[in-house]
Amino acid sequence: MSALRLFSHSRSTRTVAGIRAILPGLGLCVAVTAAAIGFEAAEAHLFGRAWLEALVLAILLGSAIRTIWTPSQRFFPGIAFGAKTVLEIAVVLLGASLSLATILAAGPGLLFGIAGVVVVAILSSYGIGRALGLHPRMAILVACGNSICGNSAIAATAPVIGADGED
Repeated sequence: MSALRLFSHSRSTRTVAGIRAILPGLGLCVAVTAAAIGFEAAEAHLFGRAWLEALVLAILLGSAIRTIWTPSQRFFPGIAFGAKTVLEIAVVLLGASLSLATILAAGPGLLFGIAGVVVVAILSSYGIGRALGLHPRMAILVACGNSICGNSAIAATAPVIGADGED
């Protein structure tokens, strides 16, 4: 077997092993997501509107599942992949859904105003959190959640600042 072919075979074997490693945990994440979307649809059907969005329902469902069942080690790589890589891609796609025409139509004054308010809100929330005795990482998570877009901001910020499950 040539060196190039051996390298290619070795790399593809690692890729397949990596995919196999994330499948159980990623499948669990997809199942929780599907259940949350289903609960949101059921809620909208029963009450005429969804009072809790799928993101909140997924967090609640995931917390409930984790409270009654601790997944084995085989789920961890896929859960970590979903919580970091998939979430980061989703946040980028959400941001990309704003068209350039919409941003230009809003004007630079509004954009700078929004950025300024977000910065002030993050700094204020962080300061209040620290004054109330929160650990710095927890204060950052609370500040981002309050100032940006709630749960998804917390979930996106957590891996960046090295927050653990307890945070």
